[in-house]
Order: sequence, then structure tokens, then C-alpha cells
Amino acid sequence: MKKSVEYVLFGGVVLVVIAGFVALGVFGARNLKKVATPSSSSVADTSGSINSGSTDNSTPAGPVVTDKPTLIGNKTEVIFNVTEGQTNFPTDSFQVAISGLPDGADATSKSLYITCDDVALPYWINFWTIREGAMSYLKAPYSFYSGETIYCSDKQIPQLSTSYWYKFPLVIKAAAYDDLEYLVEIKIYNKSQI
Repeated sequence: MKKSVEYVLFGGVVLVVIAGFVALGVFGARNLKKVATPSSSSVADTSGSINSGSTDNSTPAGPVVTDKPTLIGNKTEVIFNVTEGQTNFPTDSFQVAISGLPDGADATSKSLYITCDDVALPYWINFWTIREGAMSYLKAPYSFYSGETIYCSDKQIPQLSTSYWYKFPLVIKAAAYDDLEYLVEIKIYNKSQI
């Protein structure tokens, strides 16, 4: 009787050990397959290239640039505080650039311009850039290049009796991409009315 119990226990231990090896083999093979086979979803890396999900790793696919450029900027609001009788007006600046352009994009692809639905804009605001060390004033359509710093200055003091500010919504657009827009609002406050 004692021998049969030992055989049963020994057989049970052997079965547990065999089951453990089988489980490790299955688990290991599954993880090895995950490492050896790339994911089928696209993953963007820091260089801007995209993994196409191909299972053939012998030749790299090369960088793929997004076909959906976007506009990015450093601020969405410019505020000028002016006072009655002031003669030297404040200056500020903003930047807007196109992100996601292919390498070697031409000047037209990098061209931006400012639109505004308020026809009074040129009477209130001066725009300029610094190009090759010289100040270059912008006039409608206020064209500039991606990443350039756009300087702006107030030209007048609001003479509003019921309100103390004036707002110009600037919509920055890309010449080569009609659907791209970036909004910068210029607000002029008359401090004497606050």
C-alpha cells in the first residue's frame, strides 16, 4: 500500500512538472512571436517617420511624412493697454509655423498670411517682420513665412464710451493648404475706461 501511494504521489509530481514545462513553452512562444512580429498598427517615432506595419523587416520603409500639416503658434492672444493722450504705443509679437511639411518643401508651402473680417485692421494695427536685419512692414494680405516672428503695434487709442476694448480676430492661413487656420486675437484696452 505504501509503495502505491508513493507511485501516485511521484506520478502527480511528474504531471505537475510536465504541465509547468508545457505552460512555459506556450507562454514563451507567444511572447517570442510578439517580439519577432511587428505590430500591425502604425506608430510614429520621434523623427516623424511612420512604421507601416509591414512584416518584412529586411528593407526599411523610409520616412513617411504626414499628409496633414498643421499650424502651430506660440500665443493666441495679444493685449495692448493704452491710455488717453499716449503717443508711444506698445509692441508685441507672435509666431505661427506649419508643422508636418515634407523635407525640401518649397517656399509656397511655407507661405502664410493674415486675414481679418474687420476692415478697420490696417487703421489700428501695424505688422512687420525683420528680414536680413531690416524691418519689413506687412500690408494686406500680410504675407509671411512659416516660423517668422510677426511684430505688431497698436496705432490708436480706443475712443469707446460704452466699452473699454477693441478686438481684432486674426485668422492665419496657409497659402498652399486652404483648410489650415490658426487664430490670434489682438485686444486693445483703453486703461482710462477700466
